[in-house]
Order: sequence, then structure tokens, then C-alpha cells
Amino acid sequence: MEITFNKIFVIESLPADEPQTGSDLHNDIIRRRLWAHENITSEICKINSKQEFYDLMVSIENQVENENVIPYLHFETHGNLDGFFLNSAEQVHWVELNSNLVEINFKTKNKLWISLATCYGAYIYTTYSLVRPAPFYGYIGAWTELHIEDIPVSFERYFEVLLNSFDMEAAVKALNLHNPKLPVEYRLYSSKDVFEKAYSDYEEKTFTEKGLDERADRIISLGKRGPNNLPNLPKKELKEFIKIKLKEKKQLYREKYFNKFMMIDEYPEIKERFVD
Repeated sequence: MEITFNKIFVIESLPADEPQTGSDLHNDIIRRRLWAHENITSEICKINSKQEFYDLMVSIENQVENENVIPYLHFETHGNLDGFFLNSAEQVHWVELNSNLVEINFKTKNKLWISLATCYGAYIYTTYSLVRPAPFYGYIGAWTELHIEDIPVSFERYFEVLLNSFDMEAAVKALNLHNPKLPVEYRLYSSKDVFEKAYSDYEEKTFTEKGLDERADRIISLGKRGPNNLPNLPKKELKEFIKIKLKEKKQLYREKYFNKFMMIDEYPEIKERFVD
């Protein structure tokens, strides 16, 4: 799995009376490991409010556009199923991240990596939309609640392996094996994984007989409202004609949405990165 980044942003928003795990991770592990990599920099970003968070997203986007930064975002925050919390007690919902992450990832040509030391961090998955470009190239998160005593130790090992080998699968394996007795499993997903799963689910719903019937009815209804290219057939025959055409174009639609999601429609040169 491809890894391309030249700046790590550790985004931390934790109460003052708790261990500042993001700062410790950055200062003790990441910064020291980067001494061996002159072309990669890092920054600890201590965020206290939503406004500060969105200002940071804009700053990162500007760095991508103007300074050729390819960012890696690591989050150290509290969270739940809906998003993560900031020191201000404000919550950033996963869906709110979509626009910022899409803009950043688009300008990197789909190279943005994200990791989350956040309860239920894997639910960042819900930021995607099949009709928009992907909000990330890949991410690492857990589907469950995290144990506060596990976070610093596990992610220290994760970044040690990642910045030594630049092997994402090996780093995630180390992350999960470091404290094997704890029932938390971090999962690794690429944007291609997300698309394949989400679009297959979509096809399962829409290419059933019921789904095709509903789509054909909508097309016929829309056709009655203005000029269209539908053949002049009785409604029953017209409906069957539309269903046949939808089935014929099934693969074409998948390729169209895949190319948009992966940004191949805008950057044809990156197609080879996503071919098995």
C-alpha cells in the first residue's frame, strides 16, 4: 500500500489534567525518528476549539497548495460514534470533515493518510460520499472505545515501525500486537477499499428487481416533464427497456464513480496506482 508524505501533523485536543499523549508522541518518538529523514518534517498542533481546528485545516490545505506539502494527519482526541471532541467541549462530527479533507486530499492527488488515537475513530469512514472525491487515501482507526493507558504505548510502537520501514501493514500489525490482551483492534482501510465496499452495497440495493423497478419509474416520471430520448413505447415495455439498459450500463456506472472517487477523472496519470 502506497505511503507518500513529507509532513506529519499531530493534532491534539485533550483536557489539561490528562496526559498530553499527542505531544509526548511527537516529541519523544516522531520528531526523533525524523532525524533520519531530512525530507520529512512534523508539527504538534494543539487545538482548543472548532474555529482553531478549521483554521488548521485551511492552513494545511494552503501548505499543500503552496509549499508542496503532502500531509499525514494523526489525531489525539476523545471521540464517540459521531465524531471527536475538542477542549472547548465542541464536537466535530465526522460528516463535517468531508469538505476539508476532500480539498486537502484532492490537492495531494489522493495521497492523504490519517490515523486516529480516538475512540471509534474508524467511523471517519462515514465522511465519504460516492459522488465526491475521496476524503483520504487511507486511514487507521478503531471501531470501539479505546483504553487511555493503551493509546500512547501502542502508537509509539506504530510510529517507530512506520518511520523505520514505511510499511503501513507492518505498522498496523505492530499497533495491534503491542498490547494483545486488550480487546481493541485498529483497522487499516484504503480509499479503494472504501469505494469497493460502499459501491457494492449500493449495487446490491439498486440492481434488485425492486430497485430497478423504482429507478425505471423515476426515469419515466422525469421523462414526462420535458424533452427526453426515451422510445415511444407502452409504459410496461418502456419500463423493461429501461431496466435492460440500466443492467447493460452497470459496469460503466461503476467505472465512472470509481474514477471520480479516486480522482482519476481529474488526474488520469494516477490511474496506475489503483490497478491491481
